[in-house]
Amino acid sequence: MNKNKLHKASYLSIITLLFLVGCQTFDNFTTYFNTCYNMERLMDKAEDEFDFMAFDVREIQVYVPDPNLKEREDYSLGPPPFMKDLIITQRQRQAVETKLDSIIIKGSKILAHNSKTDYVEGAIFLMAKSFFYQEEWRPSEIKCSELVDKYPNSDFSPDAHLLFAKNSLIQRNFYTGKIMLSRTVDIAWQKKRYDILSEAFRLQAELSLYEGDKEEALRPYRQAVAQSENAELAAKWQLELGALLYRIAEFEKAAKEFAKVRDFSPTYEGLYESYLYEAQSNARIKNFEKSNDLLTHLEEDSKFEEWMGYTYSGRLTEKRMKADDEEALEFMENHSDTTYVNNILINTYNFERGMDFYNNKNYFKAQQYFSKARNQRTPVFRQSSYMFKALSELRYKVKSADDYLKRIESDTTGANNDTIRYSTALLYFEAGRIHEELGNIDSVKFYYEKSYNVAPKNMSETSRFLYSYARVIREDDAYKSDSLYEAVADNYAMTDYGRDAMKILGFTEEFIVDTVQELFASGMKLKKIGEYPFAVKQFYSAYQRFPRHKLAPRSLYNIGWIFERDLADLDSAIYYYDLLIEKYPKSEYALEMLLPLAQLKNIRRGEEFPDSLEYKPKYVANEKNAIKGLPNAVSATPNQKNINLNKPVTPDDLINDPSKALEEGEGMISKPLEMLKNIDFDKINPLNLFNSDEPETELPPNENETEKEIAPADSTKKK
Repeated sequence: MNKNKLHKASYLSIITLLFLVGCQTFDNFTTYFNTCYNMERLMDKAEDEFDFMAFDVREIQVYVPDPNLKEREDYSLGPPPFMKDLIITQRQRQAVETKLDSIIIKGSKILAHNSKTDYVEGAIFLMAKSFFYQEEWRPSEIKCSELVDKYPNSDFSPDAHLLFAKNSLIQRNFYTGKIMLSRTVDIAWQKKRYDILSEAFRLQAELSLYEGDKEEALRPYRQAVAQSENAELAAKWQLELGALLYRIAEFEKAAKEFAKVRDFSPTYEGLYESYLYEAQSNARIKNFEKSNDLLTHLEEDSKFEEWMGYTYSGRLTEKRMKADDEEALEFMENHSDTTYVNNILINTYNFERGMDFYNNKNYFKAQQYFSKARNQRTPVFRQSSYMFKALSELRYKVKSADDYLKRIESDTTGANNDTIRYSTALLYFEAGRIHEELGNIDSVKFYYEKSYNVAPKNMSETSRFLYSYARVIREDDAYKSDSLYEAVADNYAMTDYGRDAMKILGFTEEFIVDTVQELFASGMKLKKIGEYPFAVKQFYSAYQRFPRHKLAPRSLYNIGWIFERDLADLDSAIYYYDLLIEKYPKSEYALEMLLPLAQLKNIRRGEEFPDSLEYKPKYVANEKNAIKGLPNAVSATPNQKNINLNKPVTPDDLINDPSKALEEGEGMISKPLEMLKNIDFDKINPLNLFNSDEPETELPPNENETEKEIAPADSTKKK
């Protein structure tokens, strides 16, 4: 009886086990065919559409020495340049966007309803790839982390480690990226995933190059060659080591490493590449005998005949490096254009040839070669396209600006208006900007200076040209740069460039103002701290820009007061008091100054005071050592800044002779009393202080109207 029960229990256990195994098998079966199979199929179609990540499909690889070219894109915030080609753009994935969304949906179903099946790992990885292709780096990184943490020994673990590293590098999280690349190498060795291993080594090398560590970039490949037990893989990594040295222009070392490739067991393509790039390396170090022997071997060996176009590119490079017969080289180039059309390596040669002409300032010829180099997706496609576009724009802008300038110079009637001059200056400025992107600093200075010289000085937009010129010369001539920044601050204070120039010069916030209230308040603060020339400038700007505001007469009154009491400049004080009474005769400040102005004019004529013009102590404080000709006037102290009354220092003077301002300033400050004694007041016109050559028409005063902005004239130049 007990035996029968035991047999029944055994049978029941076996049936239960078979049932459970059958359920698991059935669950795997339905999960695969209902969901996982469709996910894999959709991913295959998406990747076929991208024509992307087919790393195991090898043709002849194209290596180009780093042209050290500055590209238009700024990578300081975005993905590093070596990761950019791995990013699928919106245009590329547009046709398969729904497929990628479907993969994520199906993967979510597997995780929610079939989490016990064997296809969870694959579903997680496919979801991570879908997020990566959709440029959703963080979700992709999370899925990779989930797979790595929960299934560390999964067959998908090497792929997940590598994808995790790519996401980190694209987000510029270089520390995490380095750690994950190191772990990728370890797991790839363990799983014998040499495709993953090769890609991890490449990314390690690119990251080290990006950070400027060439030796660290070579280390992964040297380690791989030393550790590899597979002669074919060792040959592959030895070839990558030589290619890396070739790319960083270490041609002598590269030639030796390429020769070592044949010590292992390279593939058919790898063998050809070792000969070809060893020949190219020798040609670049002027070892033409060795390069000729290697190229001759490739030309005579029939098994390499299918790559004859690549061999011919080696001949072109050899001839280019010899530089002994330009006519023969052009003949060879014409032959290659017709015989080996769209050969990738010949197109990279065209890029290097274009750079030769570009460095020799032959931009027209350079543009022709860049045009040919941009016909195919080569390692220099982006650089070639950028250089072609930049040189095309440069030629157009310079030619147009030169034509405009000829018209301006040939016009003897003086009818050229400011708009034409500004357009000409803008074209020169944009030409300078292109040169700045290309790194041609001498051309940048030339065109920025030319743009300012051509531009109308009374337009606020001109501040941009003068500011840019001051910026680019700062490293070579800091004194001249400061002088130009001062000119920007003095003449274009209300522009963004004027404000920025003030900040660079260390001016306080009292200088950087906009409205009439701010202008007036700034003048009062500057007056209080003894910055009299700048205080006068702010008061005059308040009057000139807002002549109908109630603060305008008060501003003129303050200017006259500064010249009379602080700068001891009697002539200028009389001028501004006169202007106050003329423009605002009914204002309280004008009425108050009627008697003091008559007294000051009497002093200037050197006449004695009549009893009716007795000088009131209310207006002039008693001080010792009063200046001759101005009874009881306050003398100028050594720390006060006097203004040159003879001739203002213009921005043009600062550009042509920046020492002029310093020399004249020293003369004025050293002997202020002697300067005043020797001045012939009858020959001095105070208009020189603030007025331009063409006097502006003033608006009639109306204190009740709201403030109305008027563009500042180019008359308030720093003296």
